[in-house]
Amino acid sequence: NGNYITFDFSSLFDDSIYKYYKLHLQGCYNGSGSGHQLRARLNIGGALKADGNYRSVANYIDAQSSGQSTSADKRWDTDHLVFTWLEDSTPAHDTNTELIFNRPETTNTNNIIKFWSEGQDNNYLYQLVGHGRYNSAGDIRGISFWGNGNTSIYIRFAQLYGIKG
Repeated sequence: NGNYITFDFSSLFDDSIYKYYKLHLQGCYNGSGSGHQLRARLNIGGALKADGNYRSVANYIDAQSSGQSTSADKRWDTDHLVFTWLEDSTPAHDTNTELIFNRPETTNTNNIIKFWSEGQDNNYLYQLVGHGRYNSAGDIRGISFWGNGNTSIYIRFAQLYGIKG
């Protein structure tokens, strides 16, 4: 937990062994109530990128007993990616997120990250599915997460899987 959680994959990614890597985050929540997001920046080529080169698209669905809603989410030329909302600070209503990195060591293309998140916000169930990228070529060596509004975020469990392709 903390205001900034960093994962360093520089000694773990090896495209000659695995084509894809899946990072599974279980039990994500924030420490101060609604209105927060799980944001991230990538370490590309050895540097954490905080400029305006992130792009993503996603579909968002939520539902409760009285109805549902569906919307599209687009973020273009921002300084971070958003993987989900951490609206509820109740640990029993936490969020689970999976990120898939496709050949993260590739240096001649913009690496795409596919993401899927699901969770609960009070009485709502929600899901966010999308993909994003850092819009400049380079290898992915890590990722750093934080919640907006200077709030602490919590990740109870994280595991990285290599997937042969």
